[in-house]
Amino acid sequence: MRSKALVLLLSLPSLSGCIVIPGLSSLMRQDMEEVIVEDSDRLFVRDKILLLDISGVISEAKEEQVLSEGTSLVEDVRESLRLAREDPRIRAVIVRIDSPGGTVTASDLIHHELRRYAEETGVPITAMLMDVAASGGYYVASAADRIVASPTTVTGSIGVIMLTVDVQGLEDLVGVQVGAVTSGPFKDIMSPFRPMTGEEREILQSVIDGLYGRFVETVVAGREGRGLSAEDVRGLADGRIFTAQQALDAGLVDSVGYLPELIDELTRELGLDDPQVVAHRRGAWGRYNVYSQLPRAPVVNVNLLSADSVTQGLGPGFHYLWMPGALRLSRR
Repeated sequence: MRSKALVLLLSLPSLSGCIVIPGLSSLMRQDMEEVIVEDSDRLFVRDKILLLDISGVISEAKEEQVLSEGTSLVEDVRESLRLAREDPRIRAVIVRIDSPGGTVTASDLIHHELRRYAEETGVPITAMLMDVAASGGYYVASAADRIVASPTTVTGSIGVIMLTVDVQGLEDLVGVQVGAVTSGPFKDIMSPFRPMTGEEREILQSVIDGLYGRFVETVVAGREGRGLSAEDVRGLADGRIFTAQQALDAGLVDSVGYLPELIDELTRELGLDDPQVVAHRRGAWGRYNVYSQLPRAPVVNVNLLSADSVTQGLGPGFHYLWMPGALRLSRR
């Protein structure tokens, strides 16, 4: 009997489809635990620096896990900051960002959680920009007290994008027509089955303009004291990207350097005693927070040819996103 069960389990990756396992979500949910990134030579550690990663497309969608419920980036950030609040030895936070951005709401939620943590604890936050920290990635960085770019960082792309699809040609090709009965003239706005009207475009543009305005205000607030006015930021916020040096010259970052040197600099500035650099990773048992989706019977995807996960959570809608950066992730 055991051998048959083992054969069935080992054969799962060869199948295509999904398996629903009732009750497994809470059982297999992994909690966060502290891991040491760079140890201290002290026997009793007095000071710590938390390394918090913002990597990939920023979304509220859960990362798919085999035989595990999975969590979202927003949820993980909140949980990591909760653990940091409980540890008085955390003296500084470095937010390491390698992201082309993502959804407007997920970017804003992470920014909010970082600002709330800084205001409640007084712990300084530094954003360390890695390969790409564009659009929503830079939005998150603006929550930091200081922004440091790697010498080869690509950043900027301040703005909003909304993706639309027109499949009318496909309808004609396959001989299918799609209609809609709605309660109002704009209920099926952004329908891919008909052309967008001028009035609909104006409505969508007004939403984009509002979200764009929030982005600009967030950057202005984050760069307060650097001599960047709202007019200055709007001049930079036309969607263009910047090299690290260009971003420094424009006032979007405070310095250009490397992560190890940043750790040494924080150690000197804050008077830390050989700090231990730590991070939080998913480990043993699960814990939920307000950004967790309600537990449900998990779906175990055993299709090795499933759609690219980089677009998970990025359906039709408004995004703080640099598209080439997202496509770069899809080729990894």
